[in-house]
Amino acid sequence: MIKNAKQAKTTKNKLNQLMRDRDEMIAAQGQPNSAGSRLAANAFNGLITDLESQLEEYQMLTNGEISCLNPKDISGLPKTLIAARIAQNMSQGELAGLLGVHSQQIQRDEATEYEGASHSRIVEVARVLKVNCKIAPTYLMDTTKPMEFVLPEGVSQTSVDEMTKAVQQNGSILMD
Repeated sequence: MIKNAKQAKTTKNKLNQLMRDRDEMIAAQGQPNSAGSRLAANAFNGLITDLESQLEEYQMLTNGEISCLNPKDISGLPKTLIAARIAQNMSQGELAGLLGVHSQQIQRDEATEYEGASHSRIVEVARVLKVNCKIAPTYLMDTTKPMEFVLPEGVSQTSVDEMTKAVQQNGSILMD
């Protein structure tokens, strides 16, 4: 993930160099359709695609084209915080000023995706960036005991068994 304008510029330069190197390699190949040539070109293309994707994400964030960030789980929170800062066109130094820390601290936190940051720091960063986090409920159950279900009124065990069988056979309760 590109975290600032300097990294974006460096990434653009690397992307351009990779594209030139790929084109030179293809031009220098005696047999451009050989397995080795295709493998090398695919390696270049994979790197190029990755860098293009990172640049596109950074541009979308800085241009205000992304307004909702939705991590799949809590492990996505650090990237969400970084993306929220970028989307607000806030520099690492500006965020540091709002938090009352040195800009190098934010650089370190973002470089490690907040791995070494304390819980209170992460909460404060989220508050300053106005990142609203919602935690889905988690239900814990004792798996050592059999589960008992009370069927809703009008639902028989036979119909539950039929639907279970339909899902196992067809992957769906919809039947022809």
